[in-house]
Amino acid sequence: KDIRDIHTASFGERLLYPTNQNAARNVMVDVGKKLGPKWILPLDGNCYFHPSGFQQMVRELDAMPEDIRYVVLPMARVDGDNSEALDAHFYKEPSEEPQLIMHHDAEARFDTRLTYGRRNKVGVLIQLGVPGDWETWKW
Repeated sequence: KDIRDIHTASFGERLLYPTNQNAARNVMVDVGKKLGPKWILPLDGNCYFHPSGFQQMVRELDAMPEDIRYVVLPMARVDGDNSEALDAHFYKEPSEEPQLIMHHDAEARFDTRLTYGRRNKVGVLIQLGVPGDWETWKW
């Protein structure tokens, strides 16, 4: 067995109580639906947009066809000193699990049974048919 399997078997649901990111993501979706924006961004903690990048994303979301319910947002992790991300021209190739932007009437939910470190966000990406490296990961 993988050490992660042993860890999950040992801690089971107790691990979900302090670290249930998917429950938090679903709360963000619920709050977004109540507040009424067209798009909801249940992003991971510490996600950062340079203001110009955020404005570009808003323009692109505003231009989305009416039948689009999900937008995959590529993510790159900044290593070490985050100050380089303050530069409007900074770019790093996205290589992390992407974030998911949801239309206000999208129906997908994040699986609250999946704990942090057990590919908890990937479950909804698979459900939506989003291609990626996770398709070959062992579950």
